[in-house]
Amino acid sequence: MGGRRALPHISRPLPGAAHFHIDRCVAQCNGGVMFLGFAGPPPQEKSMRPFSRHSAQGRILLAIGLGALVLGASGCTRVRTHQGYQVDKLLVDSVQPGIDNRASVEGTLGRPTFTSQFGEQEWYYISRSMRALAFSNPKPVEQTVLRVRFDAAGNVAAVDRMGLEQVANISPSGDKTPTLGRNRSLFDEIFGNIGAVGAGGMGGTGAGGGGPGPNGS
Repeated sequence: MGGRRALPHISRPLPGAAHFHIDRCVAQCNGGVMFLGFAGPPPQEKSMRPFSRHSAQGRILLAIGLGALVLGASGCTRVRTHQGYQVDKLLVDSVQPGIDNRASVEGTLGRPTFTSQFGEQEWYYISRSMRALAFSNPKPVEQTVLRVRFDAAGNVAAVDRMGLEQVANISPSGDKTPTLGRNRSLFDEIFGNIGAVGAGGMGGTGAGGGGPGPNGS
């Protein structure tokens, strides 16, 4: 117990520090004191500031990339909407010509989308399904026009259905309506009337034939 014991040579690298090894370890049991001898330079702390700065930049770039990805995915999302009357095939098939009248049709199908103003009395039920991407104009993908015609007595004469194939596509002539007249540019509008009123007034004054009125008339 009172003797000294020499420990073998120990070498262990530590991450982030210079390599060093324990040369010897002498333990004195009586005094309870342990001496450690080191060979080589002492370990040095590695600065973490560059790593922290790069980590913050990486997190910012990652957030920007995720945001752009979400926006791009939302732009490819298809939005489907429905407008107008909800067509129920069973209810529509239950309306029979010669049997039903205005009251029974209203009780079965409800009030129409609109009615005819001239000619034979007709009721129209219109249903349309629209589809569009997130940043584009909606386009109709399905449309049903249900027309119920009545005779003079108010009884159902016929029930007709029309789909999207009978919808006419028109192309308006731009955003402007062409009119007759002379086309004038912006500079013509600004400078075209300069001197026109003054020249007429000066010509009338120079003629010397002014009347008793305030404008020489």
